[in-house]
Amino acid sequence: MISIIIATYNGAPTLARTLDAITHITAPDAGYEVIVVDNASTDNSQQIIRSFEDRLPLTYIHEERRGKAFALNSGIDSAKGDFLVFADDDILPDADWLRGYEGSAAAHPDQSFFAGQVRHHWDVPPPHWLERLGASGMSYAGTPEAREAGPVSYLAAKGPNMAVRKKALGAVRFRTEEGINYMGTGTGTGGVDSWFARDASDGTIWYAPDASVKHIVRDHQIGIKPVFKRYVRIGLTNYYAERDTDTLFKRRVLGLPVTVLGRLARSGAGGVYRLMRGDTEAAARRMLEFAMDWGRLKSWRTARNSVGKQP
Repeated sequence: MISIIIATYNGAPTLARTLDAITHITAPDAGYEVIVVDNASTDNSQQIIRSFEDRLPLTYIHEERRGKAFALNSGIDSAKGDFLVFADDDILPDADWLRGYEGSAAAHPDQSFFAGQVRHHWDVPPPHWLERLGASGMSYAGTPEAREAGPVSYLAAKGPNMAVRKKALGAVRFRTEEGINYMGTGTGTGGVDSWFARDASDGTIWYAPDASVKHIVRDHQIGIKPVFKRYVRIGLTNYYAERDTDTLFKRRVLGLPVTVLGRLARSGAGGVYRLMRGDTEAAARRMLEFAMDWGRLKSWRTARNSVGKQP
């Protein structure tokens, strides 16, 4: 059996669309169940979930501890399936979503962790630069359109669409440390999905493009400011999750990490130059490079004042 695990916190704006889309998927040969973990929502998420109990093989779980990791771990511990598929409360799966995973798992029995394809469903038309970034896998958890099936880094795992063999997990669970466990507010930077993929694999996972979903991007998420803030948060997380972080901060002058500062200067200046030339896509790419390095720098400053680098 395949267990779909979805964590939701105040997901009412998109949750019904996601669950309705799941009712239209083609069932895999092994069968499936849907586990929705309500992470102490204060909206009507519970009512929405309960309304699908007669339309889906659905289990409702209430997790009082705020944090995505707590919710997903509760889902893992309740799952009956031997293959776990993790999804967000704002995705629209293709009809053959689970069959795509089923086929990849059967074809690659030596692989334990899988990443599915993530395209986008824009609630309002995005600007050209954002649409192009989405196609290249550089916005809202998307994957590159041109990426083919094969081994990829654990960093290619995207929270809206990834899967793992349950037997491969053992005691591995999503990390619940305060600095990682994303709660929407507070000190958690997120990255629970990247850490989980790293912990549950040998660093290499299998990309399965036939297991495809669309990630809903709502109107308030479309624009320069929300995308920039999102990439700063990715940089905050990547400082801890990337295995080559030390090389970015090793060289210092007067205590300052000159490699990262130099990258910030180049990406900032490069973005302004390309914007002046009217190349908005190239300017946006430099903007995101700047945002990620800014996030890494912020995490480095925090880690420098604490004991140890790892959270």
